[in-house]
Amino acid sequence: MSGPALPTAALEGTALRDSVHPITNEMSDERADGEQETTVNCDFVEDGESVVGEGWGTLVLANAGGTWDGTFTGTTTWSVSEPDHVHVMDAIDSGAGGYDGLRLVTPYEGTDSPWSITGRIEPAD
Repeated sequence: MSGPALPTAALEGTALRDSVHPITNEMSDERADGEQETTVNCDFVEDGESVVGEGWGTLVLANAGGTWDGTFTGTTTWSVSEPDHVHVMDAIDSGAGGYDGLRLVTPYEGTDSPWSITGRIEPAD
């Protein structure tokens, strides 16, 4: 974390950069199952008792069938009275290997993981 501390948010700074998170995806479509590495960046601001984080980053998911490589953007919010972090994010990944020519589109919504994720695999433009 960098930048000035945000006491209401209990954050040591206002900016998070290049925070790497390994995630295991278990999806109804095995093409989107596997080990995912997500790199997160986020800028935080306080708004009264609430905290809003504007986030973005990259992700790579690999399995026996191929690789998904993409980006995401979104927000996270919480407050003193509602401490659960609520995330709203959209990710778009391009397929490679056995997934060449496909795109994985996944909106994420919910509190801290594990999340229920809905999405779709479609032809890339």
